[in-house]
Amino acid sequence: MENHVKTIHPYLWADLDDYQNRPVTFILVDEPLTFERIFADPAGDLLRVEGAQSRPECLLKGDESNWELKEICHAGSFFNYALINHFCFGGGVKKRQWKTSSSGEDNFTSKQNRSLWKQSLEGDWIAKKCEGLDPTLALTSEHKPELYALVMSLRSTNWPHDFQEQLIKLAARLGDDAAGMTWTASQWRRIGGDLPSGGYQFGRFTELFASEDWQSLITTGTFWRGFDTEHENRQFSIVNFIEALKLLARDSGHSTEQHEELRFDWQAVVQYVCVPIFIHPNDAEAMGIEPVEFQSCKEIVEEVRQLGINSPTVLSAVDKFEKVARELGVYE
Repeated sequence: MENHVKTIHPYLWADLDDYQNRPVTFILVDEPLTFERIFADPAGDLLRVEGAQSRPECLLKGDESNWELKEICHAGSFFNYALINHFCFGGGVKKRQWKTSSSGEDNFTSKQNRSLWKQSLEGDWIAKKCEGLDPTLALTSEHKPELYALVMSLRSTNWPHDFQEQLIKLAARLGDDAAGMTWTASQWRRIGGDLPSGGYQFGRFTELFASEDWQSLITTGTFWRGFDTEHENRQFSIVNFIEALKLLARDSGHSTEQHEELRFDWQAVVQYVCVPIFIHPNDAEAMGIEPVEFQSCKEIVEEVRQLGINSPTVLSAVDKFEKVARELGVYE
C-alpha cells in the first residue's frame, strides 16, 4: 500500500471528477509533488520554513517573486508544509473521503465502486501517516503565533486569508515549480477542489497558463465530448485540437521568460484527451452537457491530417500523439 500511495499526486487523489485536475501532471518538473514527498520529512520541512523566514532575502513582499532563491529559502518545504497542514491538521483526508463516499454511488458502475473502495484504503493509509505526526507541527495562530503572523503578512491585499494558500504562493514565488502549477482558470474549478491553490500566478509557468494555447490544451477533448456533433461544433473541436498540438510541439523547447525547457508528460496528456470522462449526472446538468456519441482520437487525428498542415513541428506532434495513444491502447 505504501509503495502505491506514495506515488500519488495529492491533487489527484480521491477526486471522482479528476478530469478537472489532470492538467497539473501535464508538465514534467524536477521535483514533482507526491504523497511520498510531503510525508518524507514534515518536522524538517517546518524547521526549514522557520529558518527561511528568519532570512531577510526570503521575506518577499507583495507579489514579488525570486525563483533564484529556491534552494537557500527551501521553497519546496513551504509547499510540503502547507499540504501536511491541509491533510493532517485541516481535515483534508476526512473531507476527501467524505466527498467520494457521498457522491451518489448508485449511479456508478462496478468499476467505479471498486475505485471508491480503493480510495477508501488509500485514505486510511494517509490518515495513519497523519496520526503518527507530532501535533505541534500544526501551524495555527494559537500554537505558532509568530510564524503564522509572519506568513500572513507576506501577502498582497487581494489574497484570501488562508495560511495554507499563503505558504503555497510563497513556495511558488521562491521557485518551487510544483507549487507554481496549482492554478485556477475561469472555466475550471480550483485544482483539487478544496485543496489550497493559487501558485500559478507566481511560478515560471505563469505566462504559459495565461496563454490561449494552454486553454486549448486543457479544454481539448471536452468539446467533442461535451457538445453535440453538428458540423460547427466538430469543426471548432478540430481547431482547438490543432492549437493544443502547437503547444505540444514546443516539447523540450524554450518556455517562459526564464527560457527553461518545457517538457510534457505525453502519456498524461494523451490519456486525458483520448479517454472518455465520467461526469456525474449532477455536474453534467449544472454544466449544461448533454450525452453525445464520443469521437475517438483516431477520428480526430485523421481529420487533422486531412487538413494538409505543413508545419513540420505540428506534424511531428501529431505523429507522437498517435504513437503514444496507440501504445496506451486509447487511440480507437
